[in-house]
Amino acid sequence: MTKAKIIKLSAVILAAAGVVFTGYNLLKSKDKEIIVRNAEEITEQLKNYRFSEYENLKFDCEVKNTGFETVYEEIEIGWTGYDDTLTSDDLKGRVADFGKKVYGIDIQNGEILYDKDNGSEAYGRYEKNDTLIHYYYNDTFYAKKVDNSIIAEPFSSDEEENEKLRPRIIKRFKPDETYENEVYDINGQEYTLKDAVEFANKNVSDNISQFLYEKPILTNIAVVYFPHRNSYSYIMKYSHRIDGVLVDDVWNPDPDNDFFRGSALFIEIYEKEHISVVSNNCYFNVLDKTPAKQLIPLSEAEKLAAKSLAPYISYTVTGCELKYVCITHQKPDKTIFKPMWVFVIDEYKDNDEYQSGIDAFPKMQLYIDAVTGESMIYEPHMALAKESWGT
Repeated sequence: MTKAKIIKLSAVILAAAGVVFTGYNLLKSKDKEIIVRNAEEITEQLKNYRFSEYENLKFDCEVKNTGFETVYEEIEIGWTGYDDTLTSDDLKGRVADFGKKVYGIDIQNGEILYDKDNGSEAYGRYEKNDTLIHYYYNDTFYAKKVDNSIIAEPFSSDEEENEKLRPRIIKRFKPDETYENEVYDINGQEYTLKDAVEFANKNVSDNISQFLYEKPILTNIAVVYFPHRNSYSYIMKYSHRIDGVLVDDVWNPDPDNDFFRGSALFIEIYEKEHISVVSNNCYFNVLDKTPAKQLIPLSEAEKLAAKSLAPYISYTVTGCELKYVCITHQKPDKTIFKPMWVFVIDEYKDNDEYQSGIDAFPKMQLYIDAVTGESMIYEPHMALAKESWGT
């Protein structure tokens, strides 16, 4: 889990006023009225959308995902497995299916172990030679098929030597950025980043997606350098969707909870044309969905964003999208997702830290609840958040 902090900003906590005015309603705060529209009108507004200008907020991005048809005001996600929905045979079957689809190996039932810890952390487990597959009770999974000598990281008692040898991220890309000419040595073979991304995308579409609620979308790409063996690897991050709308990759944005688990799919490539590591740490056992009749449009959300941030500091938004965000703690029965306008205001591009299985794409995000207008900010480094924003 990633330690981080969500800070609730004091800008607005709004109550419905129930005032009808030329086809839309208003929410009232202490000092302003906020227009709310239905999902169809919001979708129409996003076409060819142009951001306004503010003294403390600049926009260096376009609005993404303007093609959704339905937005839900609330989505209930259940915890699969606590009621033994997935039996030991179910989990063993998933391990066998996963091994066949992703790695092309035939795993016999007798080779799969079933582990259960206090009735909650039940999972099917296969470990043999250089292959490991863990498939958990809640449809999350972690798998790798790679020689340990390739992924082993060196260690020295000398601190300076450790710093020289540590793996580091050297480049990051968005899918719509240019990386066609990027080519690196991947375990002794030249492998273009473009070919690697196409290979990963095809595997996600053809093989991995059958173990997910919905086909995810590629959102981030990174190149990692390993000095001790003068070689590279690639990382691809995919964001999940619920009926076409992306799910935010920060888990539990709640001011009372310092720990978060990103809801994304990660693929690491250490060898040419091979999925070396794949991990999915989010599940979607959808129990109920409540369609939204009215939502705050982006034109109003960006005003709230500018008002929420400090007026004397200028921020540049590098990404903006309507996403589903988990607003409750992890509970034995269910969690709740709400639609929010998510503004990316810092992507820590100078951060080169790398650790397998840890999100290589940290970012600071400002949230505007599309139902209530409430604002929150997510800071990956809790100490910085506390100093910068207060509580």
